[in-house]
Amino acid sequence: MRPDWENGFRGRLYAFGRRIVPLAWRRALRRRFAPERLLGIRKPAIDVPRYEFDPSDARPGRPDVIVLPVIAWSYRRQRPQQLAEALAKRGRRVFYGSLEGEGEPGTPTGVARGVTLLPIAGVRREDPADRRLEGAALDRALDAFTKARDRFELHEAALLVQSPFWTPLATRLRERFRWKIVYDCLDEHAAFPANRPRALVSAEDQILGAADLVVATSEPLLERLRRRRPDARLLPNAADGAVFGAIPDPAPDPARLTVGYAGAVDDWFDS
Repeated sequence: MRPDWENGFRGRLYAFGRRIVPLAWRRALRRRFAPERLLGIRKPAIDVPRYEFDPSDARPGRPDVIVLPVIAWSYRRQRPQQLAEALAKRGRRVFYGSLEGEGEPGTPTGVARGVTLLPIAGVRREDPADRRLEGAALDRALDAFTKARDRFELHEAALLVQSPFWTPLATRLRERFRWKIVYDCLDEHAAFPANRPRALVSAEDQILGAADLVVATSEPLLERLRRRRPDARLLPNAADGAVFGAIPDPAPDPARLTVGYAGAVDDWFDS
């Protein structure tokens, strides 16, 4: 089913371009301008809940958590957002990195109770999949965190790194501020067709050597990581029981088999 904005001529032209233009070219174009605006297409605004939250109240003895994410907060809700909210509920101040792009705020913004989106200058939403964080972009990102540290009194902090892309930034922040590094390996990053394997494999090897703690979402990932980090631990995905428990049971029908699936349907899905 097509979204409404794809029904017109311009929308179909946009969709056709997405099919025929290689992904690397599309990302390069998006870094320079918004194709939707060029074609006069108006996509629905991304609705991200906003919360009244003042993160300036530091809590000595309770290190803050800074999430260097693999996906934007406004993307499909998965482990990164759920883990951030769970840590906030346990009394941590959580700062979730916000990358430059559509729907991302330009200033620190509360998006859940205890969770603040923290803009990272110099990094676009398209970058973690196929770029190395270096040069001017790395300097701008480091400067953004230096200012955030002073503003929010981020003296004790743990960097929750969810993509090898962030390795250069995480190691620089640890050198400068003595923040801890936790590598949360939530996928086989190099296996995604949309990612550039060479850059990610090299960066992951570096983060495995630098991290204070390494966790993996599955047994196969854990087995691979333990070749480099024997002390890696398993931290599997989970479900929010309250959400699924609120769904009423279907009416019993012995003649009908009903199968439910909750999750993403993408190119890895075996239909």
